[in-house]
Amino acid sequence: MKHNTKETEDQADELRRIFVELENSVEPMEPNEREDTENHHKGDEMDLLNLPPRKEVHDQNSKRPKLKMSRSLFRLTIVVIFLFCILAGVYFIWQDEIMLFFTS
Repeated sequence: MKHNTKETEDQADELRRIFVELENSVEPMEPNEREDTENHHKGDEMDLLNLPPRKEVHDQNSKRPKLKMSRSLFRLTIVVIFLFCILAGVYFIWQDEIMLFFTS
């Protein structure tokens, strides 16, 4: 347990040393520079009181129509497509025999 405590103390000491070095290395800004940085940050801020309602923002993104199908309708659609593929394959393979059957 003492080992963990010593590591955390070492980390804290190192962070304090880095913080002190940063404080000492930073030069004070002149008043004109402070105003420039403040004006720059004011332009980046958003006016939170004049935002559009959430519903309007999110309704604009969903322009694509959505098709809702029940599970039974989905299965029926799959079966119809499967049967159509089988009939197309049968017609492609036995095309001549089918034509003779219906013409005679």
